[in-house]
Amino acid sequence: MDRDIGRQLTDITCKLVSFKTTEDRPGEVEKAYAYVKGVLKGCGAHIEEFEKEGKKSMVIYRGGKKGRKHFKTILLCHMDVVPGREELFTPKVSGGRIHGRGSYDMKAGCAVALMLMKNVDSDDFAVIYTADEEIGGKNGTAFLVGKGYRADFVIALESTDCKVVSERKGVLRIIVSAKGKSVHSSTPWEGINALDKLIAAYAEIRKDFPVIKPGSSDAVKFRKTLNLARMEGGDVFNKIPDDAHMYLDIRFPRRDNPDGIVRRIKSISARHKCRVSSAWQTPTLFTDRKDANLQKLVRIGKCEVTKRYGASDCRYFSKMGVPAVDFGAKGKNHHGDGEYLETGSLKKVYDILEKFLTE
Repeated sequence: MDRDIGRQLTDITCKLVSFKTTEDRPGEVEKAYAYVKGVLKGCGAHIEEFEKEGKKSMVIYRGGKKGRKHFKTILLCHMDVVPGREELFTPKVSGGRIHGRGSYDMKAGCAVALMLMKNVDSDDFAVIYTADEEIGGKNGTAFLVGKGYRADFVIALESTDCKVVSERKGVLRIIVSAKGKSVHSSTPWEGINALDKLIAAYAEIRKDFPVIKPGSSDAVKFRKTLNLARMEGGDVFNKIPDDAHMYLDIRFPRRDNPDGIVRRIKSISARHKCRVSSAWQTPTLFTDRKDANLQKLVRIGKCEVTKRYGASDCRYFSKMGVPAVDFGAKGKNHHGDGEYLETGSLKKVYDILEKFLTE
């Protein structure tokens, strides 16, 4: 029986990887959801479907009153993946690994949650599938939290190498824009280069952020970071650009005030005759390590508790005061061409969560 569950988890993960569920392929998300519904057919699960701005999500649970919004546990999963070469959507299993786009992030978690819903006869938990985590989660998890979905404890089945992640940074995405005066590039003194304004503003902005190196301590690495993700302006070689934009991706721990960061960048931008034209943020994730459900998960799985730099949709529950963590299988290279998932860890995660849900 154990080997059979392990094989089923591998097969389901591979099937889910084959759906090309990137942001621009809603039809593939529909196919993945149809597959999930097919697997659950006949097990008595309620499946409630939602859509916000073209992004579809599902809440699945057993028994009880239909339309429930509170559970002891919510298993949170996202079906969307980042783009990849077409061949990455043909999963390959070799050497105890599943290779393919989304195998690690996070089709494996989706498979574990699906099998738990199919096999565990309990109305104490729900599974949520969303399709926009990779682009911020506002029309998936944030939308469902806004509709009132809650739990005593939320576990996002993100692949975490079988560690319990209780803290993650928040995200700030800021666009700074500049206007200049366009003239022929042979007489630049007659114009105003909008890109020069942005370069000067960026040089000052980056001084507010620590210098972090590969050998820096974990404490330093968990401080706020700045990534100049993109800068654009101009259209031809022989013209001074009169319109330019830079895109800043900032990750911040809970000790930092994101509104304060935005105010500071607005102030610096203004000094260089630039302006913040857009600012968007998502909250940090934090759950006290003394939380009873977190401790229960640690005890059952004999897991290490840690923190990670990237974001997860647990942040939206955490913001509402709901204890939430990430916990999932082992693998490597999420978002990369060499992404893979260790098949042996699938059954381990399944067993731990089955015991957590039924103990």
